[in-house]
Amino acid sequence: MRRPAGVAAFAAGAELIAVRRQVPAWVMDPEPYRPEIVLLMDPVTGLVVNLNTFKPSEPVGAFAGWIADQAAGLPRHVEHRRLRINDHELAPVLREKLAGDWDVVVGPTPEAEEALASLTASLSAPPGAGGHFADGATPEVVGRFFAAAAPVFRAAPWRVAIDAQVLAVDAPRFGYEGACLSIIGALGESFGLLVYASMEDYLSVLRMALRQRAPVNALGVATFAVNFDQASEVPRRLRQEAKRQGWPVERGGFPTLSHIDPDAVLRPLGDHDYAFAAVLLAALLRFVQEHGRIFAADELPQPVQARYEDEAGRGVVLTAPHPRATWPWGGSAEAAALAAVKGRRGRPRGRSSKG
Repeated sequence: MRRPAGVAAFAAGAELIAVRRQVPAWVMDPEPYRPEIVLLMDPVTGLVVNLNTFKPSEPVGAFAGWIADQAAGLPRHVEHRRLRINDHELAPVLREKLAGDWDVVVGPTPEAEEALASLTASLSAPPGAGGHFADGATPEVVGRFFAAAAPVFRAAPWRVAIDAQVLAVDAPRFGYEGACLSIIGALGESFGLLVYASMEDYLSVLRMALRQRAPVNALGVATFAVNFDQASEVPRRLRQEAKRQGWPVERGGFPTLSHIDPDAVLRPLGDHDYAFAAVLLAALLRFVQEHGRIFAADELPQPVQARYEDEAGRGVVLTAPHPRATWPWGGSAEAAALAAVKGRRGRPRGRSSKG
């Protein structure tokens, strides 16, 4: 690997920083994964000495070996040099590989944030910019998603449901068991469905919303979302593909799908995602048709369910109320969200004794 131009500028403080971080983008090769990046920088001059990307499956020795090779190739101006790194896992391996040539310390690396922000901006694309098929989804499966979405938008479950009336989602073939489905749009905006992997995740998001005065981008949990928007608010490429394929779109309810990582990075969408969304929407439509009256109730005497299965035998079961919901069916979940934190803080540590 050729040494980058300007590397000789490394001198001032005899310190180098190394930052290891997950890249805010997915790579399809052929299975999707999020690479990790290692960035080396002179914290005094702000010079990025070098950077490299790695698969997350690579051993820690590969990361440390590359850093050690880069450090060994730098000009030596002083006897003692320091390498500051933000990763506890890498530190002991680097100390071994650098064999005392560098003092390796673990600590914050705020000097690299500007460079990392520029990298993030360069890798981030607007949602839907690549179209429905950019990540391998096929017209047939995406078409099923559109076909399932149109009647749900016409049924408008958000007219009767509130977001705290959480349904349990059990879909083992799609990787969900005991998940939470929240119907949004009761306030007349942002119509759609949000799926969280667990009740803990749902309460975590609600708690964040209660405590934050301004909107936050990263929720800290994965979110699977179906949204219905005005066509004018949807990327042109998505509209063109829907028109070309002849998929049904209700006026004011263009369906879009997103699967969002805890740090707000959009996951690639394949047939698996669109198939799950289609079965989920069909199950919700059946639930509303069979049990829609329950959304007006304050309490449910017993749980109710609806099930839908696609032609491949992949099913979704929706249950109301969610068995782990501790608040009244027609009430607010806010107290439960805040109580969840108090419960964890008050939980005794170590063994408990009986008697």
